[in-house]
Amino acid sequence: DEAQRHYERYIGPYFTPDGRVDFTIARQAIVAVATELGVSSIAADEIYQPAQ
Repeated sequence: DEAQRHYERYIGPYFTPDGRVDFTIARQAIVAVATELGVSSIAADEIYQPAQ
């Protein structure tokens, strides 16, 4: 139960219903982290490569 609640709160919302990365959220997160760190942002698709 605890693991399921953790997933539903902190992990699940950042993925599409079929389990893929939600690129809209990923882009926002990458920009936010890069800004906070004072570094350049990169494209989300450079981080999240399709499965081989």
